[in-house]
Amino acid sequence: MRRIPALRPDVMLLDVKLPDGSGVDVCRRVRGVDPAIAALMITTYDDDEARDAALAAGAAGFVLKEVEVADLVRDVRRVARGDVLVSRVADLAAGPDGDVDVEAGLLDRLTRQERRVLDLVAEGLTNQQIGEALGISPKTVKNHVTSVLLKLGVRWRTQAAVYLARAAGTGGTHPAGRPE
Repeated sequence: MRRIPALRPDVMLLDVKLPDGSGVDVCRRVRGVDPAIAALMITTYDDDEARDAALAAGAAGFVLKEVEVADLVRDVRRVARGDVLVSRVADLAAGPDGDVDVEAGLLDRLTRQERRVLDLVAEGLTNQQIGEALGISPKTVKNHVTSVLLKLGVRWRTQAAVYLARAAGTGGTHPAGRPE
């Protein structure tokens, strides 16, 4: 951890389960030191709890342990560019029923400020970072996030980010919402 500021890596590739601890804990701690470092987790599909925890810790995507080298290199490069591996994250974050439905018009229900908050949540920023970017308190950010989750009908901020990404893929986005 102490070498992170000197090394300044773009991406960390972590196994969800490490011999001496949790890759999820490492992800959370590293992103606490430098949130710009993207996390790509190596996992299997049989550990929902660890995947959910990794998403909450800020993981940008997941790859299977059986991944081909060329695919792994491609995914690391994508995460380094700031991409979220949405298809994998969407499948994992959608929840037990495996679906985050993009209902037409739900993004239009968001206020302009809620949409700004959602955009920054989708970029992986913490409430503190969002507050600093928008000039509001972390508590106000938390209130906006709660409102966004309710309006989109999802439980987790990661699901809200997946919702936004899927809406963008279907042409369902709009510029910065409607007036507050």
